[in-house]
Amino acid sequence: MRVELTAVSHDYGGTAVLTRVNAAVTSGDRIGIVGANGSGKSTLVRIIAGELEPTDGVVTVEPGTRIGFVAQELEVSPAAAADVGTVGGYLLADVLALRERLRRIEHAMAEPDAPVDRLLAEYQQARERYDSAHGDTD
Repeated sequence: MRVELTAVSHDYGGTAVLTRVNAAVTSGDRIGIVGANGSGKSTLVRIIAGELEPTDGVVTVEPGTRIGFVAQELEVSPAAAADVGTVGGYLLADVLALRERLRRIEHAMAEPDAPVDRLLAEYQQARERYDSAHGDTD
């Protein structure tokens, strides 16, 4: 076994997310974890990767085993997000370009002799694209 989980449990503040999970991954396996929101998928992956300790149970990882995963939520600083050379910049490049376009139009509308009707139409179109790309999600 490369990775073995024996009776692994985890809770957050007394709320059980994982209860007595048993699993084994052997050499060459590629796995996917599927389940409903809140069912403990991310918690399980973080436990397997060693980022989180289980509340109970044992995780055994054979020496030399490489475990890789992509986090559900990227923590990207604004400077790194703007750098297309980073993963965050690559993933957010279109949204960041739309955000910058909106800011440029806003500044242009503030000019005394601005063609406001044309700029408002341009802004509306850019804002719709920005919103459809989930530009302002919390």
